[in-house]
Amino acid sequence: EGDFLARAWAHSFAARADVTAHESQIAQREFAEAARLFALAPQTEASRNYVLQNEILTAQLEARLGQFESGIARLTGIQNAIRSRSDKLFEELFYATLGELQLRSHHEVQAEQAFRPALEFAEQRLSFLNSEAERINWSKEAAPVYLGMAEAELAQGHTEESLEYFEWYLGVPGRSGGNSGRRGQHTAPDPKLLTERLPLLSGQTVIAYGRLPDGLAIWTFDNRGVSAQWIPQSNSDLQELAGRYYDLASDARSEATALRRDSQSLYGALIAPVEQRLDPGRTLVIEADGWLARVPFESLLDSSGHYLIERAAMVRSLGQDMDASLHPSVSISPDLHALVVGSAASSQEEGLIPLPDVVAEADAVAQDFHSAAVFKGPEATLAAVERELPAAAVFHFTGHSIARPNGAALMLASANSQKRAPVLLGGDRLRHLDLRNLELAVLSTCNTGSGNDGSRGFNNIAEGLQRAGVPHIVASQWAVDSEETRKFVETFYRNALSGQPVSEAIRQTSRSMMADPRTSHPYYWSAF
Repeated sequence: EGDFLARAWAHSFAARADVTAHESQIAQREFAEAARLFALAPQTEASRNYVLQNEILTAQLEARLGQFESGIARLTGIQNAIRSRSDKLFEELFYATLGELQLRSHHEVQAEQAFRPALEFAEQRLSFLNSEAERINWSKEAAPVYLGMAEAELAQGHTEESLEYFEWYLGVPGRSGGNSGRRGQHTAPDPKLLTERLPLLSGQTVIAYGRLPDGLAIWTFDNRGVSAQWIPQSNSDLQELAGRYYDLASDARSEATALRRDSQSLYGALIAPVEQRLDPGRTLVIEADGWLARVPFESLLDSSGHYLIERAAMVRSLGQDMDASLHPSVSISPDLHALVVGSAASSQEEGLIPLPDVVAEADAVAQDFHSAAVFKGPEATLAAVERELPAAAVFHFTGHSIARPNGAALMLASANSQKRAPVLLGGDRLRHLDLRNLELAVLSTCNTGSGNDGSRGFNNIAEGLQRAGVPHIVASQWAVDSEETRKFVETFYRNALSGQPVSEAIRQTSRSMMADPRTSHPYYWSAF
C-alpha cells in the first residue's frame, strides 16, 4: 500500500508526457489510473493536492478532446476543495481551465466569471517576476486567460470591453516586475484608457488582431468609434498561410506567382473584413503579436493588385499602454544630434562575417546631420554607445544583430582588443539608460523587429527602445541585403529630413523601390 502514491505519480507523469506527444487517448487512461491510485494512497495534505492537480490536468485534456461538459463537471466537483487551499497558483490553473471549458461550451457568461479570478491571480504573479525566464514562462501560461476573456466579452457583444482586455494583454510587459510601480494592483483593464485614446485618433485608424482561442478577432478603432469582426476559423490554417508568405516575402528568389497568391489570400483574411473602415488619408496602425506580428502587412495585395502600403502610411504599435508612454515627437531635422554606429562585429559561431558596407553607410548617414557622434569598426563598443545614447535625438545602427528566443540584440565590438567575441546590446540594457531625448532609432540590420516566432520578447531591442519612450523605431523583419539596405536608408533619410513624417518617409521609400524592377520584390522594400 505504501507505494500507491509513487505509482500514482508515475502514471500522472506518464499522462503528461502522452499529452505532450499528442497521445490523448493514452493520456486519458493514465490520468484515470493515477486518480484511482491517489484515492488508495494515505490521505495527507500533499496527496490531496496531488489529487486536485491530477483532476485539473485531466480536465485540460478533456478540453482538448472536446469533452467539455465532462471537464466542467469534473472541475465543479473539486471547486470547494480548491477554494480551501492556500496555493494561489492552483487556483489560477483551476479557474483558467474552467474558463476555457466554459468558453468552448459557448457558456460565455460563466467563462467570464471563471476567467476573472484567474486574471487576478495572473496579474499578482506577474508583478513579482524578475528574471527573463520567469517572464517567458508566465507569458506562455497566462496568455490564454487574457485572450479567452477577450473572446468571452466579444461573444457577448461587448465590443469595447473585449478590446480593452486585448489591449490589457498587449500591455503585459510594461506591468512585469518593477516596471509598473504598483505591485498586484491591476485586477482589470482601465476603460478610461480606450475612451481617452479614441478622440486622439483623428489621423489614424488602428487595426488590432487578436489570436483568440476559437478564431481571429479584428478590431478597428479611431475617433469614429470601435468595431469588431469575428472570424471563427482555424488559427492554425491562417498561421500556416502567414508563415508560408513570410518565407516567400523574405526570399528575393521566391516565385512570383506563389508570392502574389499568398499575399492576396492574406489580404482577404486580414484586411478585406475591415476594408470599409480604411481611409487613405489616415495612417494605418497595426497591433498584432505572436506569429501575426511577423506578417509583412505592407506588402499584402488587394484584388486590384495594389500593395497595402500604396494606400496609406503604416506603423506597428505595441498597444495603447505603450503608445501612452511615448514622449512627444518632433519633426526629424538635420539640426538634431545623431549617434551613428557602424559595427563590424561578427561571429563565426553564428555564421556572421563582417559586413562590407557598414562604414560607408555610417558615413553617409552622419553627413545628413550637423552634429553627429560616429563610431565605426573597433570604436563601436557597448561602452561608447551607452555613453553617447542619452544625448542623441537620432540613433542609427548598421551592422549585425543576433536573434535570441526573446528578441534580437545588436552586435558591438568588445572594448578588450584581445577578446574577439562580440558584445550584445538588447532591451535589457536599454532599460537602464535615459533615452528621453531620443526621437528616432533606425536599426539597419537583420531581424530587429521581433523574436524568431514573432513573439514580443521582453528584451527585444526594438521593443526596449519603445518601452523607453522612443516614438519612432525603424526595424527589420528579416535578413536584409546590405547593399540595397544602404540605398533604402539613404532614400529614407532624404525623405524624413525633407519634413515628411517617419511613416510617410518609409512609405515613399518603399514606393520608389517597388517602382524599380531590380528591387520590386517585397524582400527589398517591406523588410523595414
